Amino acid sequence: MKTVMKWLAAGAACTALLVFFSCNKNNASGSNPNIPKGQSQVSVYMMDDPIQLAKVLIDIRQITVEVDTAAKQGDADHDDQWDDNYWGWHRDQEHKTVIWDTLNIKPGVYDLLQLRNGTDTLLASSLITSGKILKLKITLGSDNTVFTDSSTSYPLEVFGPTPWFTVNVSRTNVNAVTNNEFKLWLDFNLSRSIFFFSGQFLLKPYFVVFNDAIMAKVQGQVLPPGAGALVTAYNATDTIYDEDTRLPLPASVFAPESAGVHPLLAAGFAAAMAARVETEGAVLADGGVRGVVVRPGLVYGRGGNSDLRSLIDRARKEGHAGHWGSGGTTQSYVHVEDLAELFCLAAELAQHGAILHGVTADVTQRDLTRAVNRMRQFV
Repeated sequence: MKTVMKWLAAGAACTALLVFFSCNKNNASGSNPNIPKGQSQVSVYMMDDPIQLAKVLIDIRQITVEVDTAAKQGDADHDDQWDDNYWGWHRDQEHKTVIWDTLNIKPGVYDLLQLRNGTDTLLASSLITSGKILKLKITLGSDNTVFTDSSTSYPLEVFGPTPWFTVNVSRTNVNAVTNNEFKLWLDFNLSRSIFFFSGQFLLKPYFVVFNDAIMAKVQGQVLPPGAGALVTAYNATDTIYDEDTRLPLPASVFAPESAGVHPLLAAGFAAAMAARVETEGAVLADGGVRGVVVRPGLVYGRGGNSDLRSLIDRARKEGHAGHWGSGGTTQSYVHVEDLAELFCLAAELAQHGAILHGVTADVTQRDLTRAVNRMRQFV
């Protein structure tokens, strides 16, 4: 078994949109006879976990789904099905089978922090054209607000050129109930969606689609109230570690024998981690300076990052790039200009003792390789 390290930040929050899809799936049994032929029933529920804010009000205006009407939900995924100009498998624009279908939702402002501990609210329930769900699109309004305490509120501006955000849906994200009823969960991660910049709160939604039927859960209550907790979950030799775990971690944690990591590579990583932890400790312990720690991901842009260059070079040389094993290894990246901006903000605004993670979204080696191969088709 591989060892999984999950950093559970204090106050981390995840807002989940629970989406029930009704379409076609090969391994489901039976069908709902109340659903008309050629259509699918879609019901959308929303729930939330806490964040270190008193209240978060989100204005949800519309939810739409992209459907390939010539495919079934159980059909295999392929790399280009989430492209913006995808018209259907082996189809052109003139013969496209991909459509957007709008759900009948309850538009309005939702207090996300009231939807926790299993409480949810119905956002939408309507019929759509049957097919394979490819994407979800959530459109937000302008009436978004955050409360830092019970009486102090600030506008929450939607960041970006458009008020809508899309998320890809793969076949494994969907849990079949019957042949024409499916469930899918959309995780709206508030802790990664809300940030403070240039004197204002900004919202850039971060969504993750998952199948709740195959996901593990940790549920319980920490007593006494306010006590810190180390949450550790075990499945054979799999372990989850939180941010309070003493660093550096032993090689047996981040590179177990089953992972097949070369001992020299593991030793080098452990040495680098130990040196970094020592440096961070010295910075934070020095009372004579305003010590701030910035932990960048893999930096790219302006010619940087040998990993990306080697993937692109291989694609050019051999016609395609590849990855080790299943490609499930996850890495965090950051553009050099974004990192430079973070350093400037840290110097200007960060308080002593702050630890800032300079990363954008995580990406697997499999998805990174697919993106390079798609790019290779146009160069």
